[in-house]
Amino acid sequence: NLGKVDDWRDAVAVSLACHGAVRAGQSLTHDEMRELVRELEGLGLPQNCPHGRPILLHLSAAQLEREFGRRG
Repeated sequence: NLGKVDDWRDAVAVSLACHGAVRAGQSLTHDEMRELVRELEGLGLPQNCPHGRPILLHLSAAQLEREFGRRG
């Protein structure tokens, strides 16, 4: 399901992006992670993938402290 895609070229682009996407549980090297973040920064930091799933999450300092059980 490609959601609301008006143009067949957009549909092809979305499909190609999804097939090349990093999958849940997939391991990446540190270099691959850095390159992925560099590419994301070059896109103006979009908030969602073409399907509407979030790409970035904001975690407050308080949330991080709760997750790791530590205070800064």
